[in-house]
Amino acid sequence: MTVVPKLNFSDLKSWELLKRYAADVLQNNKKQVSPKTKIISFNGVKFDITNQLIDEDILAGLVSLANERGIDEKIKKLISGSKINKSENRAAFHINLRSPHIQENPNLNEAFGLQIARMSSLERSINSGQRRGFNGKPFTDLVQIGIGGSHLGTKLLVEVLESYAISHLKVHFISNIDPAHFSESMKNLNPETTFFVVVSKSFGTQETQVNFESAKFWFSERTNKPESFHKHCIAVTENLEAAERFGINRENTFAIPKEVGGRYSIWSAGSIAALIYLGSEVFLRFLDGATKADEHFTLEKDKKINIPILSSLISLWNYNLLGSKSQVILAYNEKLKPLVDYLQQLEMESNGKSSSVDNEPIEHSTLPIIWGGVGTSGQHSYLQNLHQGTNLFSACFYLVAQSEEDGLSHHQNWLLANALAQSTTLRKGIRFNEQKELYRTLRGNHPSSTILLEKITPSTIGTLLALQEHKVFCEGVLWDINPFDQWGVEQGKAVAKEVYKKINDHFTNSKEPFYDSYHKFVNK
Repeated sequence: MTVVPKLNFSDLKSWELLKRYAADVLQNNKKQVSPKTKIISFNGVKFDITNQLIDEDILAGLVSLANERGIDEKIKKLISGSKINKSENRAAFHINLRSPHIQENPNLNEAFGLQIARMSSLERSINSGQRRGFNGKPFTDLVQIGIGGSHLGTKLLVEVLESYAISHLKVHFISNIDPAHFSESMKNLNPETTFFVVVSKSFGTQETQVNFESAKFWFSERTNKPESFHKHCIAVTENLEAAERFGINRENTFAIPKEVGGRYSIWSAGSIAALIYLGSEVFLRFLDGATKADEHFTLEKDKKINIPILSSLISLWNYNLLGSKSQVILAYNEKLKPLVDYLQQLEMESNGKSSSVDNEPIEHSTLPIIWGGVGTSGQHSYLQNLHQGTNLFSACFYLVAQSEEDGLSHHQNWLLANALAQSTTLRKGIRFNEQKELYRTLRGNHPSSTILLEKITPSTIGTLLALQEHKVFCEGVLWDINPFDQWGVEQGKAVAKEVYKKINDHFTNSKEPFYDSYHKFVNK
């Protein structure tokens, strides 16, 4: 069994060598080299590191670092169901939901098989018109209420795979606790034909709870049938008892295993709204794509072409050794716009930590700021700063080779041309001796990866998201942090409850103008 050292980069044999390589790169001695394995193709996804500041020697050093960190042993623990989430004393079973043969847990496998069957049955009953509202009318709209991992994954699937949808339902998402968001989302809906899905792992998340209570009130006020609300809603949660106390019986409740974190719940009943909208067959193809990614991650032993391991090593190289403090995500396809928010949460909620797996302080940096947007829009806003500003960053471009739109091939060609031009220019730059005007000079040497989907399909999206999850796990191994808890988020929720009570009590009893009352409250 491999003994994994407490993480102090300077204690690793590979570290000093990598530091020397990084110094060479920063001095522009190796600015345009790339490894022989620069493009890896897998299940309709191409991972291209042509524009990374890396060569075979650097890659070999990074692989040595991964070996020193015992990454193979950690992967085995993940897939065997070991309690790798130490702070919560539990395993991480999200892989099990899509790839039951990867993790040997018969009880969980059987349970999720039955869950999928229940989800599919509900989808058929709603889309066929068999399940209807309290007055016999078929449903026309579906409202999902959730936030964070209970929102972003489903929203991504609905929007990215919209062309595969089989349902006539219009899907709406309520996540923000802002009253304007709730009102705007509900204003044109008919309570007699609206179906609600509330997703909350704990069933105690303030935003979700408040929005769901408002949905119940909205329904009751407009129908005068509060007792019929159960016909119009289901809940997805780990806390089945809390859902029942809220008036949702077990028949209308779907379970998320406690070993599956919210941001990993896209593979679970947490995505039931997407399953209803897209159909069971499409959702199963999505799971199958993820299964293929799991097999690649767990079976590919060459770390130079194992996409999650390689991408995590590049992340460490850019951040800890080259000094990039942020990573910009540039999605050159409008349908991939939700991917930016999804990846922000996946990465930053998972690895935005400053304590080790063993509850010790971490002295090294752990995760860059993740941000971004749609690439073509970014070219006319923040890409100017990226090309000629003073900030150090890395980038990841997301492209789709084949457009779903017929007769607009010239649009697609221009889109791809812009994406490839930006990634190349970020690396190469424009030198002063090439362009005498200083204001035209671009420094270059900004590293980037490109992820190219041959086509948007349920399978390629499943593969892409699972590969990203495994990358995040590997980053956690390299940085010695637990990617499966989120105590910062939990503490914020606890403080919000205390503050809410004080605000409510103060403003309810105060007759002063809001501004004056607010400042008195803050100064307390």
